[in-house]
Amino acid sequence: MRSRPARLTLSALAWIALGAAAFFTVTTQKAIDHRRTSLRAFEATARDAADALDDAQAGQQAYVAAGQDPAEWYPKVSTFVQTASASIDALRATASSQGAAPLLLEASTTLTQFGRVDRTVREQIALEDLHAAADAIFGEGADAISSAARSSG
Repeated sequence: MRSRPARLTLSALAWIALGAAAFFTVTTQKAIDHRRTSLRAFEATARDAADALDDAQAGQQAYVAAGQDPAEWYPKVSTFVQTASASIDALRATASSQGAAPLLLEASTTLTQFGRVDRTVREQIALEDLHAAADAIFGEGADAISSAARSSG
């Protein structure tokens, strides 16, 4: 190619194409990094919710365990339920998948059900009906926690 304007035009087009490719690569990498960071935060919050649910279940089981004072566990279980609820609410706010929203709403609803079971268990313990309390803990309470964990995880 002997035409100087043609060479300059092709050279300019090549530089523009390289610049556009570099811009596209940098922009795409930033988007990937942002999604990766969001996913890690979502997973950490989901782990926090699962841990709080496990702790709430274990604390509730301690209500009827031999040698444990239920009154000592009441505030702990309340804190675990609040932590799980806050984590699930945070997950609902940050979920980007359309399928996640109904599952997280179900987890929140189930956690509310667990709170009702917990109040019932506390009333039964106050009435010294440990057998009924244990039935509720290991039946309805365990089911509610399992369902909430499945829905949030």
